[in-house]
Amino acid sequence: MPYTFNGIGTGYSGKKNIHSEFSECSHCGHSDYLLSYDTILYFVIFFLPVFPLGKKRVLNHCPSCQTHNIISLKEWSKLKADDIQSAAIKFKESPRNPHAAIELLNTIIAYQEENTFNVTGPVIKKIFNGSAEVMSMLGMTYGVFKNVTNEEACYRAALAAEDTPDHKNQLASSLILNGKPDEAVQYIEHIFKNKEIENIGLIYLLIEGFQASARHKEALEIIDKLIDSFPEFENDKNIIKYRKASFKGLKSNKKIISNSFKNEIKKTKEPKSISNLFPKLIAPAILLIIIGIYFFNSMDAAMNRSVHLINGINKTYRVSLNNNTYKLNPNQRLRVIIREGDIAIKVLNPELTIEDQHCSIKTKLFTRIFSTDLFIINPDRTAVFLWDKTVYRNNPDPNSVNPHKLISGRLLYHFKDIDYHFTDFPDTLKISTPSVEKTRINQLNGQYSALQIVDFMQSDKQFDQALNFAERRLNFVPLQKDLLRYYISSAPPEKVLELFEKHLDDRPVLTDWHRYYQQYVEETGGGLEALINRYRIILSKEPENSTLMYLLGRILLNTSESESYYLKSIQSNPPSAYSYHALAWHTFNSGNFRKAFDLSSKAVSLDPENQTFLELYESELMSLNQYDQLLKLIDRKIKTIGNSGDLVKKRVVALTALNRHNEASRTIESYIKELDSQGNPEAEKWKHYLNSIAAYIRGDIVSFNNHADKYEGFLFSRALLANRLEDAEKCLKNGNTSPFDHLLLAGLANISGDTVLSRNEFKKSLEMITSQSKTHRELKSYLEGQTPGPAALLNTGIRPYEKCIVALYLGTKHQKNKKQFFDLARKFNFDRNPQYISIKRVIQ
Repeated sequence: MPYTFNGIGTGYSGKKNIHSEFSECSHCGHSDYLLSYDTILYFVIFFLPVFPLGKKRVLNHCPSCQTHNIISLKEWSKLKADDIQSAAIKFKESPRNPHAAIELLNTIIAYQEENTFNVTGPVIKKIFNGSAEVMSMLGMTYGVFKNVTNEEACYRAALAAEDTPDHKNQLASSLILNGKPDEAVQYIEHIFKNKEIENIGLIYLLIEGFQASARHKEALEIIDKLIDSFPEFENDKNIIKYRKASFKGLKSNKKIISNSFKNEIKKTKEPKSISNLFPKLIAPAILLIIIGIYFFNSMDAAMNRSVHLINGINKTYRVSLNNNTYKLNPNQRLRVIIREGDIAIKVLNPELTIEDQHCSIKTKLFTRIFSTDLFIINPDRTAVFLWDKTVYRNNPDPNSVNPHKLISGRLLYHFKDIDYHFTDFPDTLKISTPSVEKTRINQLNGQYSALQIVDFMQSDKQFDQALNFAERRLNFVPLQKDLLRYYISSAPPEKVLELFEKHLDDRPVLTDWHRYYQQYVEETGGGLEALINRYRIILSKEPENSTLMYLLGRILLNTSESESYYLKSIQSNPPSAYSYHALAWHTFNSGNFRKAFDLSSKAVSLDPENQTFLELYESELMSLNQYDQLLKLIDRKIKTIGNSGDLVKKRVVALTALNRHNEASRTIESYIKELDSQGNPEAEKWKHYLNSIAAYIRGDIVSFNNHADKYEGFLFSRALLANRLEDAEKCLKNGNTSPFDHLLLAGLANISGDTVLSRNEFKKSLEMITSQSKTHRELKSYLEGQTPGPAALLNTGIRPYEKCIVALYLGTKHQKNKKQFFDLARKFNFDRNPQYISIKRVIQ
């Protein structure tokens, strides 16, 4: 193959006897018209042919990868003459021998010898009109030389002589490619009928044939028929592509031309020889030398193009650029040197399922060495870039707003006229004019979380881009829960389900991914029965998979059947930590705190970092009054992930419950100092919030009220403590409340004898409960019962605190069962929340 470096090397000039054939390239696998032609190989300087190196025959030149075979034209001509003559003599000696005829036709095709075929073709057609084998080969030969009429006639003759699926396929293919897809339909019926998956490509060709004629309705009918016969192809990439194209085509009535239907590349005229021009080149030789030097530098710049290769996700992966491999760490930016032109990009980590990609980097020859263009390749397409502009002025305008935009989603980025690459603007700049504009590009990945980037995009009203970014990130890192929650709440249901489907078959099973999927299907009314049946089928294929047992158990309607799956799951090897957690949750809600704690301990031991497990584990420690263990757990968290307001609050609660009041005070003081040192404006509010909690747990109501005054919180709790029920009612009208706040107030109103307030608050509670989960809706029926039993309350799926409130209310409503309900309320009133004392006063 010809090769040039900096414009010096070898190259072809001229094309004669061009022959094109639509086929698959043996090197790159791309299907296109492969060219064969006569040419001259030259030695070139600055891409100009200087002297010939010989006449050549180029064979099967691929326009995609440029690879081809080459042979001396003299040798090619001799081989062609010898082989054609030999095959012609054999046929002449045995004119009725089908093997001799087929050998001659094969030789004609191999050498693209159309002149010989124009003579022998009609003879062979006349002699072997009844031979299926010969007529099939003759039809193929007519097809090579684009003789549509005879090609079709020969294939019909072959089918008439021998009615086989192969002959039907040949005729169908010819009819489709020659614009007669209607006629082809009858000849491929056997593919649908016999489910011949090996011939599926012919159905694809038929679809493309209808699309090429703008007959998109017929194309869609064939697609539906294909899916009926081959259901496994419903999600095939080609089928999805065809369906989308024809749906668009129905509206536009435009033809869709695939590679199979492109017109053959027209023959090019051979350029005139330039040998007679050399005397005229002597005069501008000096100019050419100067231009040559410039070209040399320009080509050198093209051969050494600087490109930034960027990883936009939080996973390390390896990527190949034109067979050069690079390792990219999470959110890393790597500067690489590559040659301009087409670039083949392959991500070498199969678990990322990133398809092979191509891009092209090209700059203008005459301006290349002066260019400061910035090129970025992002194989995962999740990197996010900030383009912004600032203006340096002698007299700065404090009200000026600098334009900016966020850019993401591309494989290749080409930025022009950028002053600062991946760095901040300088604070000051020396200028000689009143003002100077400067631009920069910076990468946001690594500096901000994915959810923060989404927020930035939304604040810029780039809503579609935010959704697309979230979807791309979740494709690679599915369990970014905050990002997944955003996507679920913002994307259309069909897009959410499409995203979920991509990772349902991942192994090992992504448990949280399935949990979100199941919850989404239930909440959107996707059909619980269908969901259960789906997971039964999945489990039947992997009956020993403990995680799948858990996932089926958590959506079953029958509680005993659900628990049986959990129990089987924890007896498997390995056991499912989530099944331990699920059993612990049900056990905890039913009031068996010790057993629940034992089950949670096993869940936490299997997955110590799972925050869902740890939250239940912490509640169980409180229910057992094990605040010393709770304190150790909180301190381990602080040591591992650092301090936070929520962890400090939990630590203060645990220390105060253990009567270690001085240590609780020091914890608060230390945290407030930390916030002050960070310049946090909320430091004073945190101080009074934490102190009010500590005072409340100590039972120091005066101190609690003093701090709550400055914090301006706990208004509802303070009203209940002072037994000001009317004020408590106003608080519930003015703020975000839960149905159980209203139910608690209804119970306290019962005790005070205010039946009107109790009835009103009970009604509001039921209205809010009805709009919540299925579990809460079932609670409504229980609350409305004439004589609701205390034992039945344990079997409801609501949380312990909620059961405490329900038990308190029912104890005040049904005097007959007051003791049993108040006993339950005392059992579940273990959480030292701001209603703890008010509840305790009633039920003690």
